[in-house]
Amino acid sequence: NTHYRATEMAQGFGATSGLGLLLDTGGDDVYEAVGGTPCPWLAGQNFSLAQGFGYGYRPFAGGGVGIVADLAGNDRYEAGVYGQGAAYWYGLGLLLDAAGNDTYHAYQYCQGAGIHLSAGLLWDGGGDDSYSAYAICQGGAHDYSVGMLLDDAGNDHYEATSTAQGSAINNSFALLLDRAGNDTYVGKDPHQSQAAGHDGGKREYGSIALLLDLGGNYYYSQGQTN
Repeated sequence: NTHYRATEMAQGFGATSGLGLLLDTGGDDVYEAVGGTPCPWLAGQNFSLAQGFGYGYRPFAGGGVGIVADLAGNDRYEAGVYGQGAAYWYGLGLLLDAAGNDTYHAYQYCQGAGIHLSAGLLWDGGGDDSYSAYAICQGGAHDYSVGMLLDDAGNDHYEATSTAQGSAINNSFALLLDRAGNDTYVGKDPHQSQAAGHDGGKREYGSIALLLDLGGNYYYSQGQTN
């Protein structure tokens, strides 16, 4: 039962031309990446760049590959801005949790998020899981990117505000796929959550945004049906 604690750029962090891997094979673990550099556009929030995060140095160099792979146990993940299977500027970020009842909490650009020509994935293999975040998260993508959250089994709870739960903006692809279980989806912004696309604005073409629940009972806060 391991406790990982850092401020930023840690726990599966891949910078330009780099590969960062954190592999944990068992136990009930805690991952904390909080208290980093203050985020200038979000008062009271800090950068994490952790827990499966690939980071590029825009506009000069493309990002690396950041991976967290946790194979068993009931785990808890805490982060701020940028993390939990996310990437920025030609990066790739992966958070892969194979089993257990897990809790994921972060704020922005997180939980399966691609930002600026990147790809991010959060995959959870089973268990009753809880996901909470604010924006561009839970299968969220922005600016020619791919963001995906895949959950294979269990009774899961998803809660976020905007550009969340299979939502894409600015010519991107976003997917939240839940294969089984009795699940709850709470998306607070009715225009930018729960499979919300985007027309591209001045770019003149849009995005692809998907929320797929393949089995079990479900609740959508905005009244959708499967």
